[in-house]
Amino acid sequence: MDSATLRKLQLVELEILEQIDKICTDNGIPYFLDSGTALGAVRHGGFIPWDDDVDIGMMREDYERFLSVAEKELDSQYCIQTRENEPNYGKYNAKIRKRNTFFPETRSENMKERGIFIDVYPFDFTDSDIKKANRHINKARKMFLLLRFIQSDSKKQPTVKKILRKAARLIYPEKQLERRYLSLCRKYANKNTSNITCFSYRMARDKNLIFAFDEMVPSHRISFEGKELLIMNNPDYYLKTMYNDYMTLPPEEKRISHISGEVIF
Repeated sequence: MDSATLRKLQLVELEILEQIDKICTDNGIPYFLDSGTALGAVRHGGFIPWDDDVDIGMMREDYERFLSVAEKELDSQYCIQTRENEPNYGKYNAKIRKRNTFFPETRSENMKERGIFIDVYPFDFTDSDIKKANRHINKARKMFLLLRFIQSDSKKQPTVKKILRKAARLIYPEKQLERRYLSLCRKYANKNTSNITCFSYRMARDKNLIFAFDEMVPSHRISFEGKELLIMNNPDYYLKTMYNDYMTLPPEEKRISHISGEVIF
């Protein structure tokens, strides 16, 4: 993707982010810039120059309240995409998309809405004991991977996988397994615990990322592309946990956008 197109994409994402910030501000819903978006805010004062997406996080209770409020207050040119309103959407976080645009993604061929988006991730409590927290996260991840396997309808996969999938669907009905998975994510919602994690995406390949609740909330304002948006309580703690030496730029050959296809504005 050329730099002019990437910048145009970033500005549409910023437009969506401002819409989310307005709804959250008007309704007292806290959120925080997440992942590479948080890194961009701290290291670049905005987007990482070669980044092509935006992520924000919310505690589960705030996430559910946001979805309820946004359903009524979101401008008509945007829409919410979740498992509840898009059966072919195979993720357990929400996307806020801009209608009448197009963003190329894998596994999106059968979805109704495929526009430029921002990911909104729910964060959940887990055990204060790290070993127990890891067991909790690993169990949820295995259940999530089983769900993805059951939900997949790719016609290109080998016959053996298709047979296994049919058998798995009989043993583990999708809706029942989905309820079990979400219940497991919320397992510690009403318990006295000091740790949180995000079950909706694997933040690191080699370890489970567990964050101290007090380091993540309350959020505060930070400058992002000249806008004052919310970031977690201690960005340095979060970014070191996520990326270690986060202020060091990656090698030049890794400073690339990963979009494989045409974005339509």
